[in-house]
Amino acid sequence: MRPTTLQRFVSSLALGLIPLLTACGSETAQEAGQKAAAAANQVGQAAGEHFDAAAESVKAAGAAAKESLAQSAEDLSAARDAAKASVDEALASAQRFMVESKADLIAAVDVELAQIDAHKATLAQSIESASMETQRQLSLVLAKLESKRTLFTAKLDTLRNASEEKWAAMQPDIEERLAVLETELQKAETSIQKALDEERPTFSTEWTPGKPKELFKVVKVVDGDTIHI
Repeated sequence: MRPTTLQRFVSSLALGLIPLLTACGSETAQEAGQKAAAAANQVGQAAGEHFDAAAESVKAAGAAAKESLAQSAEDLSAARDAAKASVDEALASAQRFMVESKADLIAAVDVELAQIDAHKATLAQSIESASMETQRQLSLVLAKLESKRTLFTAKLDTLRNASEEKWAAMQPDIEERLAVLETELQKAETSIQKALDEERPTFSTEWTPGKPKELFKVVKVVDGDTIHI
């Protein structure tokens, strides 16, 4: 029962006693009824005040909990953003070639390019035994790879001409382009190997029995003798 309802109930009960006690002609009873009504009102008011205070406490607790959840969400989002920034920074700072000068970087890249060129030459040699049509198709694959190599050479020349103050900023781009060139080399190798495998004839090693065939062909008969070749 809510305090307001309780207050009204007790007050009504006490007030209902007043006429009853008055009818009895007792001033003492009438006074007791009035006191009972006043006490009932005080009880109801006190209960209402306690209820309102409890409701305010619950409301305040809910607001505090909501604020705490919002703060936790903000802290979680901030922590996630900070972790992502740390990972991005670590990836950005990661370098394939740990060098301290432009000359060392160029030397390291030249070593990788030499390996790429040697591999590319091997691929070009592998298609020489293919049919003319297959060679034509695979030549286009090698031409695409060569164009990527040419573009990288131009970028590397830019690095060679860069100042000592700017070469370090160019290193990430050089490494990324080199990785792309290596990926194109792998794609070209896969395409060439697949085309050569499809063109290569397959021989069956299974033996099937059959009727013996003539080993020789009769060409003429001389003096009753049959000559075979």
